[in-house]
Amino acid sequence: MVEGRNSSIRSTVALALYLSLASCGGGGGSGGSSGGGTSAPAPSPAPAPTPSPAVAATEAALKGHITILSGDDYGGRFPGSAGETKTRQYVVSQLQSYGFEPAFGAQWVQPVPLRGWQPVSFELTIGGSDTARNDAYLYRTSAGSLQWNNRPLVAIDTAADIPANMSGQVALIEGVENFSALYQTAQDRGADAVVVMFTSASAFAQIEYVLGRGRFELDDGTPPAFETVAIVGPDTTNAILSALGTTLAAFRSANGVIGNGTLEAVADEVAISGSNVAGVLPGTNASAGAVVILAHHDHLGTCGRPGSADRICNGAVDNASGVAALLETAKRIAESDPLERSVYAFTTTAEEMGLIGARYFAANPPVPASTIHAALNVDTLALNPAGTPVAVVGWGVAGLDQSLQAAASAAGVTLAPGQETSLYLQRQDGWAFLEAGIPTVLPSSGFTVTSAYNAYFANRYHRPNDEVHAGFELGGAATDIPFYVALVRRWATPALFASADSAQRAQMVARLPAADGHHHRHPEF
Repeated sequence: MVEGRNSSIRSTVALALYLSLASCGGGGGSGGSSGGGTSAPAPSPAPAPTPSPAVAATEAALKGHITILSGDDYGGRFPGSAGETKTRQYVVSQLQSYGFEPAFGAQWVQPVPLRGWQPVSFELTIGGSDTARNDAYLYRTSAGSLQWNNRPLVAIDTAADIPANMSGQVALIEGVENFSALYQTAQDRGADAVVVMFTSASAFAQIEYVLGRGRFELDDGTPPAFETVAIVGPDTTNAILSALGTTLAAFRSANGVIGNGTLEAVADEVAISGSNVAGVLPGTNASAGAVVILAHHDHLGTCGRPGSADRICNGAVDNASGVAALLETAKRIAESDPLERSVYAFTTTAEEMGLIGARYFAANPPVPASTIHAALNVDTLALNPAGTPVAVVGWGVAGLDQSLQAAASAAGVTLAPGQETSLYLQRQDGWAFLEAGIPTVLPSSGFTVTSAYNAYFANRYHRPNDEVHAGFELGGAATDIPFYVALVRRWATPALFASADSAQRAQMVARLPAADGHHHRHPEF
C-alpha cells in the first residue's frame, strides 16, 4: 500500500507497492494519487525514553491484542477463513465488553460476498520449450482453461512501443517502476495476455509473497472482467529470453514483435464470504448523526512459495496493530463521558483485495452515509517510538484539517503532514469512504518516514516475518491513542465540530484526484 520517500529504498519498495494494496490494500499503481499535502523532511526518531506508566500500560494492552490477532492460529486472517472467523469473534468480544452494541440491527457482522479465481497452472511455450520455472506465477485470469496458440510476443519498453491494437498478441514487459501503466495500456488495447518479467531477484523477492493466491472481487452479480496476467522472476525471464534467442539488452531495444509463443492458463473459480464487523456506542442525541473509527482486520493468509518453512503472513503491523489501536480507542471512549453523536467501531474485510469491505460498508451503511460526519481510519502502526510526529493521509482533502489540529493540540502530539496524501490516499480504506462522500483521514505515527519505517517496508511488509518480535515498537502507537480519542470526541460533539453539508461533501468528492484505474483493477499492484 505504501511507498517510502527515502531514495535508497524507493526503487525496490515501489515495485512491491505495485503488487500490494493497500491500498494496506491495501495496495498499487504507478506513482500514487495526486492529493494535497506538502513535502516535509523525514524526521529521525529520538532515542526512546522510559515510557510513563500510562504509556507503558497502553503499550502492554496493544501488544496483547496484536499478539493474539497475529498468532499462527489466526492463519494470516484471510477473508472467509477460519482465521477471519476467530478475528471477528475476538473483535466482537472486546467491543461487547466495552459496552458497544451490534451495529447491524441485532447483528455484529456484515457478510461481504466475494468471488475469486485461483490459479492452477501457467505455461509459456516458445519454440517447443516450456519456459515457466518455479518463479512463474499466474497472477490473474478468468476461470477455466485458456490457451492462446502461436501468438506474436510483443516487447514493450515504453508507452510508444504499444501498438494501437494488441488483439491477438501477448505483451512482454520488464518489471520496472513503470510496468503497471504499460501493462494496463496493453490490456486496454486488447492484448490477449501480459507477462511481466522481473530481472532483479531482490525486486522480485519484494512481491513474490503476494503472488499465486488468486484474485478476488465483490460478488455483485456483474460479469467478471479479469484479464490474464503472469508475473515471472529471473529464472523464468532468462528462460524466455533464451528461447527467443535474445538478451535483456536486446529485448529492451526490440520494441515490437520478437517471436511467437503459446500461452496456457488454468484457474478455478471460488466463492467465499468475508465479514465486516461493527459495533455502536449510541449517542445521547439520536438526530445528531455518527462518527466512525475503522481498521482493516484482514491480511494475506498464507503466502510465499509452497514448501517454505513459514508460509503464514501474520500481519502484526499490517494491520493487527490498527485493530488493536481501534479497540483501545473504542474502550477509552466508552469509559468516558457520553457523547451526543453515536460512535461506530468498524473493522473491515478484504482491504488487501482492493478496499472491498470498506466499499461494501460505505454502500450499505447501518445509518445513512450523509449522517456519518467524519471517519478515522487506523492502519499500520507499531513502527515508530513515542513522540514521533503524526503523518496524515487525507490532509487537505477531507476538510478535517482544523479538527485534526485542535485534537493534536489537546493531546500534545505534533502533526507532520507531508507526502502521505499523495502516496497513500487511494491505498487505504479511507479512500472508499471519501468516494462515498464521507470525510475520512488516516493519521498515524507509523506513516512518518524514519529508519524503522524504511526497514519494515524493505524487510517485513507483506511477508511471513511481519509478526511480534524482539524490539517490537509500540511507543508511537501508544501515544497516538490519546490523539485518536480527542479527535473522535471532538467529531462526536456538535458544538465542537460542524460537519460538512451535502453541497460541501459533493465538492469534496469532486476535488478528489482521479481514481488510479490500475489500482482498482489490480488492487495489489
